[in-house]
Amino acid sequence: MPVACAAAETDANVTGETVHTLAQAQTYTEVAKSCCRPAPRPCAQRLTRRDEPEVRRFLAQRPLQSFGLLGMITDNGLVSPHNRGDFHAYRGARNQIEGVALIGHNTVLDARSDEAIASFSELAKATANPFLLLAPEPQMFRFVECYADSLYNHQAMDCYNLFDFRGAPAKPALAPLPDVRLATPGDLDEVVWANNQCGIEEIGVDSLALDAAGFTSRCARRIARGRTWVWVERGRLIVKLDVMTLTPEVAYLESLWVRPEARRKGYGARFLGQVSERLRKDSANVCFLADKNKSWEQSLYRNVGYVTIERFGVVFCDRTRTC
Repeated sequence: MPVACAAAETDANVTGETVHTLAQAQTYTEVAKSCCRPAPRPCAQRLTRRDEPEVRRFLAQRPLQSFGLLGMITDNGLVSPHNRGDFHAYRGARNQIEGVALIGHNTVLDARSDEAIASFSELAKATANPFLLLAPEPQMFRFVECYADSLYNHQAMDCYNLFDFRGAPAKPALAPLPDVRLATPGDLDEVVWANNQCGIEEIGVDSLALDAAGFTSRCARRIARGRTWVWVERGRLIVKLDVMTLTPEVAYLESLWVRPEARRKGYGARFLGQVSERLRKDSANVCFLADKNKSWEQSLYRNVGYVTIERFGVVFCDRTRTC
């Protein structure tokens, strides 16, 4: 006898509406108990401030693979408009975290199971017009497989090598530059211009044209937090570098830029070596992502004392948005 009929016959005097409710409840119960259908895939859950200690412990197990997530949580917490997205965690059968992802303007993940990656991809599909996707390369391959039907206006996946600083190489150390220092509010205009030039050269994004106020505000915030290093000579910014993540576990560097007329003089390598040595006093690891197709960039990092330890996949979904 069909389940709906069986439910209807449990009480001949119940109303039609009650019969429908009982039948529906019993149908759902039977489906849940049936071995004929797989249980629904658990969904990743949005994280709240109270989850922070557990999430930090999970990410700190692999700080070099989760540098971006650790940095965001350390600077902003799990819930903040500065994250430009929401943090989620996927839990396995034993309720233990198997992956953490920031889903939003920049979608960044560190997942340790295929189920976690698939769950994050479903969440990411609902994100309107993301700027980029970032994860260790094996995870990104799997993520793109799940996410592919939602990719639009995107470029092919780019591959970046993750470099870890191991100290000055065996050859004589590079001579330090004079007066390398943290940027001050008085440097803001020069830093904003240099950062924008870096974005145009590296990924073809003119952030000042797209969102000058927002881009300038983010640069000013990094300066206020002591995250932008500069070398200024005679009132002109020659070299700059941003520290995007700064935690006891890892420091992640980005946007190394040298004024065009000062290039090929060794300034970038000398500057990077100095800043890396300083940062290693406070962080167990100092790392940098570099496009694997730019051989000159790879050589620069190796000459300073960096070694390749991992490969990351990056998909720029829409280069018409500010970074």
